[in-house]
Amino acid sequence: MTTTLSADPAADPAAPPSFDSLGLAGPLVAAAAQAGWQQPTAVQAAVLPLALQGRDGVAVVPPGVGGLMAPPRP
Repeated sequence: MTTTLSADPAADPAAPPSFDSLGLAGPLVAAAAQAGWQQPTAVQAAVLPLALQGRDGVAVVPPGVGGLMAPPRP
């Protein structure tokens, strides 16, 4: 089953404060910090938990809100 998401950063005040709070593995959290990413975008916060559950998701976001920073993984 595919979940369709719409991530509007203005409408999502509940975005987690850190990548670590999403349950990412330590090396991924470290890589995000090294890239200068201090907290997930709204689309990352919506998609990453689904991906960690092994689920598919489709995110529909406006340009400039981090959609390319939530790439699909096999």
